[in-house]
Amino acid sequence: VIKTADWIIDLGPEAGSGGGWIVTEGTPEDVVAYSKSVKGLRGNGTEGQNGNPFRSHTGEMLAPVLESGVREEREVFNAKAARKKQQGDLDLKQVGKGSKMPWQTDGRKWHTEDRVAHNGNSAKWEGEALGLVIDEIETDDRFAPAKWDNRTVVEVIKKKKKGGWFLHALTGDEWLLSLKFRVKKNTFNQEELQKRFGLKDVDDLDEIPVYGRGDRVRVKNLKGPWQEITITVHWLREIDTPEFRQFLSEARDGFLKQIQQVKLNPDDLMPWKVLGKKWHLSRKGFLKGKIRWDMEVLETLFDLLEEIVPKAKPEWGGKVLVNFKTKDETFATVHTKRPKAVELYLHVEPGRIPLGRVLDLGMDREIVKHPNGQDVVKLCFQTKKQVQVDELKTLLEELAQEHAKSS
Repeated sequence: VIKTADWIIDLGPEAGSGGGWIVTEGTPEDVVAYSKSVKGLRGNGTEGQNGNPFRSHTGEMLAPVLESGVREEREVFNAKAARKKQQGDLDLKQVGKGSKMPWQTDGRKWHTEDRVAHNGNSAKWEGEALGLVIDEIETDDRFAPAKWDNRTVVEVIKKKKKGGWFLHALTGDEWLLSLKFRVKKNTFNQEELQKRFGLKDVDDLDEIPVYGRGDRVRVKNLKGPWQEITITVHWLREIDTPEFRQFLSEARDGFLKQIQQVKLNPDDLMPWKVLGKKWHLSRKGFLKGKIRWDMEVLETLFDLLEEIVPKAKPEWGGKVLVNFKTKDETFATVHTKRPKAVELYLHVEPGRIPLGRVLDLGMDREIVKHPNGQDVVKLCFQTKKQVQVDELKTLLEELAQEHAKSS
């Protein structure tokens, strides 16, 4: 190998602490010539001292090798020239760019026949089960053809894309196909669906070495107007039934019905619109921070306002505010979603209520000007007892009488 080198740098003369010097450098012939020129110094202990040359062990070992055959001249490798692009070169980024994965070339075949699970094993659930579900849905021309081009998910959506997905079939598990349907909230009941399908627990299926997967039929109400139904399947026979086909029909109608409602008026589907008073009495929808007041505060305050001003109709459709109005005038407003306290705003004539009148009511009392010129008396409550004081009831009764006269 050394004989064929273009250039040699000989380090030595010895190993370890006896080396570390450049003995000589050059072509193999140069190194051999050097070793012969210093041969007379071998063993006299003066190498490297007073300018004496070092001994070249490399040259001594290389000499007989060169004598056995002439070293052929080789073309020196030119790294700069090698880096230049040549005709036919292909950028690594382009390698495989035109190729398609099997689920992209024939998605249905991949998901129903050739599928491979997340763990690298062949999927054991029957692919015909997925085929049945998709074929049944595609008989309904309100839905677009299934999208098969994902490795582990088959998706079905409405023919017009608005509204999101109806079915996500998750095909990446080795033993179970998961079918997730999205329908209008409260369309199905979990216990009723479980009885309808009669699917055995996975733990009771001796043919499947899988345990602890939970219910095979699950119904979950999601945030907003949707409900999600998840069904796990192993055999085609489990869903090739009139009961399952009836479920598919009801699920399709439930999904499309919800889409139509969203299309007509999305605001009407907000939880505060749908739930009304129940929304305001819930622990949902709060601004950031720890809730410091008891829910009994709201119930007690609502009851008090409805008792004193029976003609005032509460507007439950607001996200954080409940207005108590008589005709077009607001008598009181309750802010229900502040974590620090329930806030009550009383709308009164300018100067009608001095701050001293409310200093013992609730906490954080304040009187501010409303853009319409009225005064707004702000009271905050954290406990039920703060709402039940006689002074608050008396004040509300006085204001209710005046409000009734003015209206």
